Amino acid sequence: MKQLTHLDLRNTGITKKSAELISNELPKLTYLNISYNDIRNEGAKYLSEMKQLTALEVYEIYLDIEGLSYLTELKQLTKLNVNTNLFGVEGCKIVSGMKQLKELWINENDIGDEGVKYLCELKSLTSLHLEENNIGVEGVKSLCSANLSHLATLEIRDNQLIEDDYQLFESMPQLIDLSLEW
Repeated sequence: MKQLTHLDLRNTGITKKSAELISNELPKLTYLNISYNDIRNEGAKYLSEMKQLTALEVYEIYLDIEGLSYLTELKQLTKLNVNTNLFGVEGCKIVSGMKQLKELWINENDIGDEGVKYLCELKSLTSLHLEENNIGVEGVKSLCSANLSHLATLEIRDNQLIEDDYQLFESMPQLIDLSLEW
């Protein structure tokens, strides 16, 4: 199995011990999905040793700020999915240091307008997913004024926006895929 480059173990019941095994035994792995498993912070620490990862999906694995901090050690990572871990604004501060990210899913983390301001520091983003985060007009204004020139895909459904707020996105002509819902 040492030749594996892609591994999807979502919702398989693995634990932090399995995360340790994956980290130690799969040196060529570049994509890993271990979402819907109970690996928590200790498992994230093991994952942070997988320096070759370029894509990581860890939604709903009970991460907090500590666990998320471990993931910042993955300098090759360009795709990160941390949906539904509920780390809020503090999590956005941490993620904002991952300047190499091109794709970020951070849905259902209660980041609000303040969290969006931190994410605006990620100038390499091409795809950003912000569903169900209590984002209002101020958060959208931050996005629109952040000069995210590479951002082509934005999902911002189920936030604190109203129908008239869609006009704010006119200042983002680089968008080719915009997903809104009131």
